[in-house]
Amino acid sequence: MNRPKCPLKLILFGEHAVLNGGRCIAVAINMYASMVDVKRSYFVRLEDKKYDYFHVSIKDHKLKLVADIREECSVISVDTYFGCGLGTSASISLLLSFFKNRSFLRFELVKDTVVQAKSILEQAQDFEHVFHYKSSGVDVCTAYYGGLISFKEKTVEEMDYSYLKQFKILIYDSKISKQTGKVVKSEMNNKKNNISKLILLSEKVYNLLKGDFELRSLYKYIREAEDIYEDMGLVPDLMKDEVRRLRNLGIEAKISGAGRGGHLFTIVDKEMFLEGWQEVKIDQKGFKPFCD
Repeated sequence: MNRPKCPLKLILFGEHAVLNGGRCIAVAINMYASMVDVKRSYFVRLEDKKYDYFHVSIKDHKLKLVADIREECSVISVDTYFGCGLGTSASISLLLSFFKNRSFLRFELVKDTVVQAKSILEQAQDFEHVFHYKSSGVDVCTAYYGGLISFKEKTVEEMDYSYLKQFKILIYDSKISKQTGKVVKSEMNNKKNNISKLILLSEKVYNLLKGDFELRSLYKYIREAEDIYEDMGLVPDLMKDEVRRLRNLGIEAKISGAGRGGHLFTIVDKEMFLEGWQEVKIDQKGFKPFCD
C-alpha cells in the first residue's frame, strides 16, 4: 500500500523578513516526512532520526500535543531531526492535514478528488502554529508546491529553477537543534534595521534568480545575508567557523531558517565537493499524497 510523503524545505533568502511583509525564497528538497504506519486512531506518533518522538492528537480538526499514550497510533517519520531548520513541522502538518481532511474515519488510502488544496493548506498552516509560535506559511507552501518558490504576504509564485539547477546545493548540519518559536520571540541585535536590510536583499535575489546568473553574483548576496544574521546574533560560533572556512576557499555560505542552530547552505559548481557537506536536490513535485 502506498504511503504519503512530503518534502522538506530549504529557505534560501528572506528568513525573518517574511514575517514583516518581505519576500522569502525557498526550495523543496529531497528529504522527506513520511506516513509509515496508519492505524484506526486520531493519535499520531512523530519520530525523527535521533530517535526522539512525541505524540499528537488531530481530533475535532485541532492539533494537540499529548503525553505518551498506550493505544495504537499512526506514525510519521522524518529523514532528519526535529529542530533542524528544514521544515519538519511544516511537512508533518501537511501530512496530518491531508489525513484529517479526507474523511479520516474511513481509513482508506485512496485518491479523494473532493479534498481541495486550499483546505489542506489552510489546515496545515493552522497545525504549524502549534509547533511554532508564529508561522508565515512559507514552509508549508514550499513543501506543498515543490520546486523553487517566492512567498510574499501569503502570495505564492512558482519560479523557474532551470538556472539554479545548473549548480549544486549543499547543506551543512550543525547538529544544533533549535526552536523556531523561541527564536522568533527572542531579542535580536539591531532587529528593525537588519530586517529592513533583509527585505531589500531578498528582492535583489528574487530578480537575480529569474534569469541566468553567475555564482559570484549570488555569493555577494549570500555573504551580505550571512553578515546580517551574524549581526542579529542568530549564528552560533560553530556555524560561523564553518562559514569562515568556506570563505577561505572562495565560497560563501549562510544560515538557513530562523537561526541559532540547524543548517547552513551554499551553492557551488556541479563538480565541487566539500567535506562535511551534503548535496540536496530540488524536489520538483512537492507534496505527494500517493508516492510511487
